[in-house]
Amino acid sequence: SLRYPPSPACGRFAAALRCLGRVKVLSRGVNPRNSDMCQKLLQFPVSSRAERRCLPRLRGHLVPDADSLELILSYESTPTLVSTSEGGVLAFERREDCLRLVQFGADGGLVQESLLPRDFEPDALTPVTGEGWALCDELGRIQVFLEEDGLYVPAFSCDVSGVPGYEFQYYSYSDPSVQERYLLQDGRLGLVCMGGLDTLTLCDGKACYALSWAQLGDDYNAFLRLLFSDRVRKAGHNIKDLMRALLAEGLPTDGFVFDTALAAYLLDATAGNYDLPRLAQAYLGGEAPDAQTVWALQPVLREKMDTLGMLPLYTDIELPLCPVLARMEHTGFLVDRKALYDFGESLTSAIEQLQQSIWACAGEPFNIQSPKQLGHVLFDQLMLPAGKKTKTGWSTNAAVLEKLRGKHPIIDQILDYRMLTKLKSTYADGLLKEISADGRIHTNFQMTVTATGRLSSTEPNLQNIPVRRELGAQIRNMFVASPGKVLVDADYSQIELRLLAHIADDETMIAAFRSGEDIHAVTASQVFGVPLDEVTPLQRSHAKAVNFGIVYGISAFSLAQDIGVFQSEAKAYMDSYFAKYHGVRDYMKRIVEQAKADGYVTTLFGRRRDLPELRSSNFNLRSFGERVALNMPIQGTAADIIKAAMVRVDARMRAEGLEAKLLLQVHDELIVECPAAEAETVRAILIEEMEHVVDYRVPLLVDAKIGASWAEAH
Repeated sequence: SLRYPPSPACGRFAAALRCLGRVKVLSRGVNPRNSDMCQKLLQFPVSSRAERRCLPRLRGHLVPDADSLELILSYESTPTLVSTSEGGVLAFERREDCLRLVQFGADGGLVQESLLPRDFEPDALTPVTGEGWALCDELGRIQVFLEEDGLYVPAFSCDVSGVPGYEFQYYSYSDPSVQERYLLQDGRLGLVCMGGLDTLTLCDGKACYALSWAQLGDDYNAFLRLLFSDRVRKAGHNIKDLMRALLAEGLPTDGFVFDTALAAYLLDATAGNYDLPRLAQAYLGGEAPDAQTVWALQPVLREKMDTLGMLPLYTDIELPLCPVLARMEHTGFLVDRKALYDFGESLTSAIEQLQQSIWACAGEPFNIQSPKQLGHVLFDQLMLPAGKKTKTGWSTNAAVLEKLRGKHPIIDQILDYRMLTKLKSTYADGLLKEISADGRIHTNFQMTVTATGRLSSTEPNLQNIPVRRELGAQIRNMFVASPGKVLVDADYSQIELRLLAHIADDETMIAAFRSGEDIHAVTASQVFGVPLDEVTPLQRSHAKAVNFGIVYGISAFSLAQDIGVFQSEAKAYMDSYFAKYHGVRDYMKRIVEQAKADGYVTTLFGRRRDLPELRSSNFNLRSFGERVALNMPIQGTAADIIKAAMVRVDARMRAEGLEAKLLLQVHDELIVECPAAEAETVRAILIEEMEHVVDYRVPLLVDAKIGASWAEAH
């Protein structure tokens, strides 16, 4: 009778261990329970119980050329570890002064006998399919022997000490049978790349695999093409970054079905850290190899997202957005390098002129960028109304200087000086450093940073280029289309106000948007009690500040600061606003109360943000939590909508076989580069897909323009 079931087999043979300590290799199809039918192929003794326990873990393969194999190995001493492979049998024995490695061929003949140093203490022997064997010692050290001129010689080693549950396996992935067995399966692989694409680890739920270009050579590239094809379902961590690296190497980016970083971000948007070791501790109760952590996290995170109602947001928007963003980053935005350099030089000249003028007002030269020296000039020498004094001197921040506008000519000059120096350092000089060899700037879109779900742009940040200033427009003019191509810029019109009207179910605001009237003029008419056609530009400007301020939970004090009126006047504006827009007033009260009861708020797509600040004993923290409760459902829904629109626009352009490519997203704005002949088609696609991504009570409107530069198309 058999003590253990046969180990995994390749072809017609499997190894089994009998209770008497003999190892037999049996032909597939033979009933091992009937000893009369057992065809004796291989047998040799195994001495200890501990040695018998290790054998069922071995994955042995024996595929001889002959249909049957009659072979009895006469072994002069007791082997410690035994394994079978296509080439025959390998036996390994510990001796007092050395380690003895014996290899027998499929015909039973001795192929080689090697003596190895005694400092290696293996406790597992695993075949390398068709190539050799891997020995693993108790300390987690692995030595791989590969075939060279018919002999097995040490090829490479690695250390997996301290990695729990690590089982080493080495495969040649150019072997179709291995691809079928270990990659093209119904299950999913956990995958993590380390240091680019040169090294990666995989986990199939049973074992972890460490693979690198240094080990596999040309086979590694073929393996990567298979691994990242749509034939292999896999999960990863921050897969958008991995996809960008794959695109840079001309490799496919298909088959990804899960991203543990994105899932963890949706479950806790304010955590700030989504590293695998932290997630392993938080969700699995302990650390494991990265690939194993990715594998194990999938069902846990998926179940939690499903419980919280965020699974559709994840599967329909966040995950499909990863390849879209990766392609956008890979494509980049073309920049007119010479124009940008000339712009920087003009800023330098303007900064020098302002510096001389500021020094003349001060009566002496000083370091304008030094808060201590500037404070001394403004408040000690020029005797301007002082703000608060810190340990290092007078405060000279932007808020202090804004209050001093009109008090002295030097104030406007200092504010202009700060603006120009920031433009030069951040944009003129900063962007020049970011231009790649292809003449383009390749920004990074961060998907797990903002608490509202918005994308953020870094290295460099292309989302914070000034919009309203003329100098900001000049910078946008440096971003251009390639020769023969144009830019199409599509922007949602007042999307957050439209979402406020829909979410608050405010009939007055909904009617204004449906009629196509100027919402800010309508608000001015409502707040100031004047006919719509008599609203002045100043009243419209104040109403606009109220409209957008309400979305962000603005206070009367802050509104007064923004529009330059007394606080009592600003409060009167807000009271009049809420008197006319009953739905908005009721919504603001309702959403804060609901957030306090639930401890969180959600977007219309189910994106969730926890608000522990609402239970804080600190008044400022509670006030912050209330403002977030008011704004997050609106701003977060707007973020979800633009993301969904990006997925739809990209899919539509690719489905229609267009050369057009998405280049950039700036909050509510999308920019596409396309051949001039495709411009009108792309413009129509942008408008149609962006406007119809949702169906709300208030229609979403999109304005799309075509131009040779970002400034021209904006």
